[in-house]
Amino acid sequence: MLIGIGGVSRSGKSTLAEQLFAEAQKHRSAYILHQDAFVRPRDELPRIRDHIDWELPATIDWIRLHNSIIQACAKKEVVIIEGLFAFAHAAINTQYDRGICMHIPRELFWQRKLMDTRWGREPDWYIEHIWQRHLQYGRPPATIKPMTYLSGSIPVPDAIVRALLR
Repeated sequence: MLIGIGGVSRSGKSTLAEQLFAEAQKHRSAYILHQDAFVRPRDELPRIRDHIDWELPATIDWIRLHNSIIQACAKKEVVIIEGLFAFAHAAINTQYDRGICMHIPRELFWQRKLMDTRWGREPDWYIEHIWQRHLQYGRPPATIKPMTYLSGSIPVPDAIVRALLR
């Protein structure tokens, strides 16, 4: 089973991936592929206003990610991919057995991004840029079935996590 989890930054993608992994591991072998691990080298990344623009599908090494998916699916019963651009590659989209889109309101996104200082304080214009790029590139296509939409505003209940693995 290949599961894709997408959504805007700070919407709960990684948290849900960890929940699914923990639940899957109770009965099956599982693996998580974090899309951030497949970002191209810094010197290959585009810039916007002298700031690295992480918010484009072109920042991902899709060949390496696709090869990793193939390898993981050959070894594990459940493979979970999570990332901003989980649904931005047509060939990978055709392989999903389930898609999950995490959603949070714009206001909550802003609140969470302002508190996220892992890479220092992001300028307001860049936080808005992240939101706009999500609207442009982060939405799942209608072709992924089944697609489950979940709120990242609250924790995902265990019963829903179990249901997503059926």
